[in-house]
Amino acid sequence: MDFFNKIKLRTKLIILFLLLGLLPFIFIGSYSYVKASDSIRQSEINQLTFIREMKKEQIEGHFRLMARQVVSMAANRAVIDAMGEFNSAFSKVERELSTLYDENATTNEESLRARYVYQKEHTDGASENALEVWWPKNKTTRILQHLYISSSPYQIGNKHKYISPPDPSTYSRVHRRYHPTLLSFFEKFGYYDVFLVEPKTGYIVYSTSKEVDFATSLLNGPYSGTNIAKAFETTLASNDRDFLTFVDFAHYVPSYNVPAAFVAANIYDGDQKVGVLIFQISIKEINDIMTSNKSWENIGMGKTGESYIVDHTFEMHSDSRMFIEDPAEFFRKLKLAGTPQETIDKIKKHNTTIELINTKEL
Repeated sequence: MDFFNKIKLRTKLIILFLLLGLLPFIFIGSYSYVKASDSIRQSEINQLTFIREMKKEQIEGHFRLMARQVVSMAANRAVIDAMGEFNSAFSKVERELSTLYDENATTNEESLRARYVYQKEHTDGASENALEVWWPKNKTTRILQHLYISSSPYQIGNKHKYISPPDPSTYSRVHRRYHPTLLSFFEKFGYYDVFLVEPKTGYIVYSTSKEVDFATSLLNGPYSGTNIAKAFETTLASNDRDFLTFVDFAHYVPSYNVPAAFVAANIYDGDQKVGVLIFQISIKEINDIMTSNKSWENIGMGKTGESYIVDHTFEMHSDSRMFIEDPAEFFRKLKLAGTPQETIDKIKKHNTTIELINTKEL
């Protein structure tokens, strides 16, 4: 204070005027900084909003496309004919092939049981009595699964490549006729599976991928409580020719408990409802849209930004960017967040975060 008192009045006035002169610059600088920060923040919000709306439109467009495809395919004459012929052929399987199957019944059933053992070993959450629960009680189911699954020359994951076994049955003849057409659609549009389902019994009389749901009943078979059964029953209950059903992702045992979603439409031959067409939706197609084919930076997401789909409980319905780009760091952060090791192991095993991670944990 003594130092200030010793300063001449003239000097004090100069200092005071300098301070007063600086105040507007300080105020303007602070104001400009705040406005610039707000502008940058608003720009970032606008960018994120744009990306959100773009992804929303892309996903909705993808589902509109699937809706058109399932309704259009269900009305296709070749599919209508295939549905009718598969229904008829399926009903003749036991009568035409039972004797041939029984000639090597023990070997055939052991081979099929080995396939179910594989299913259990690769399905998370499978119960101790899973083999008994899943084992087909219907002989037609066992015959067709033996012919097209356990004795197929193609490995698991490639069963769709098998045109048909060489037996003389009506079913194999029908399969040889229509499988190439259905397979081409399956490959062109990227579905995980294509099903034809008989309306009265609920039997899957045709499947492109030939997993263990093939030739089982969606009304009283081992997978009657799953989301494919819900898609079938909901669709079947409608008499609207243009009606279709979307059933959201849920863990699906025939696909090793990997999440699966389904879209379905009725098949009519004239005025008669002859079956239900069901597509199993591929996770890959959804992920490609949400990740922009893994080109996040090209759409303004920077080094770490991401977009993903969640349901009403905040469960992920598409994969996380960090999981795709840096799995080790992703799993490290999950551990730090207290995610159960069992969940982490499931993500590693199935190579997806869909239906396995709640975004509140991230």
